Amino acid sequence: YNPPYSDTAAAQARIIQGRTRSDLRPLQFMYRESHKNFEKNQKRSARKGEQADTTGAASITVAFGGPGTALQNDLVKSRLYVLDTSMTKKFNYRFEKDNTMSNHQLYNVSVTARKTIDHMKISGNVYIDKKSLAIVNINLKLRIVVPSYLKPVMLVMGLSFKYPEISFEDQYREVNSTWFLQKVIIQGEGDALKRRMFKANDHSHFVLRQAFVSTSVHFGNVKPFSPGEIINKDRPLSRQLGKYDPEFWKLHNRIDFGTPEN
Repeated sequence: YNPPYSDTAAAQARIIQGRTRSDLRPLQFMYRESHKNFEKNQKRSARKGEQADTTGAASITVAFGGPGTALQNDLVKSRLYVLDTSMTKKFNYRFEKDNTMSNHQLYNVSVTARKTIDHMKISGNVYIDKKSLAIVNINLKLRIVVPSYLKPVMLVMGLSFKYPEISFEDQYREVNSTWFLQKVIIQGEGDALKRRMFKANDHSHFVLRQAFVSTSVHFGNVKPFSPGEIINKDRPLSRQLGKYDPEFWKLHNRIDFGTPEN
């Protein structure tokens, strides 16, 4: 459920079908340290009479996010960075060669941060429909820069990172003369290394792939979801997926990664 862009309310998401790996531990960096924390959390839950999450330590669930995370990256609604009018002085904006997308003529505005923002170098392009002046596509690249004060700490801890360049693409489509969020694609990768004195080093290569695709838009009698339907951020996502039905997914298994054409 996506409120109007003039509304400050956040988008809502619920899960109809889903599936997950039963054991996420092999994906975790510094597994030994993470496993100790995981065992502590299980013992703490047992003392309180609660059921602990059995899919892995909390760090992996935060990294994976979920459908709600994709909706939060609607850059037009969130006014993140390049669209935040209070931050325009921190960027350089320039008109580039015009583009086309689905028979729409687009202005192409390149954006580059003058300095690092939130420890990131930010650049990208904003595509604007010439007729309606609606933003129809945004591409952003964020490269993390290590704060200088953290480098000595990382050296002492034996940690080193090849920080990823994370790319965001938001694409919108026109329905009844109104533009709606159609696609969110988030991609990135990087490396992490934990050096150990008398044991094998702990190395991980991280690959991030997240996609949200809107297959249809409904207008009439649209209402927010009830509190019981919305994804609960305080519960493991694995417990909110429902029963997996392979037949359901035969018609829901394709994502088009198309971008504006030069």
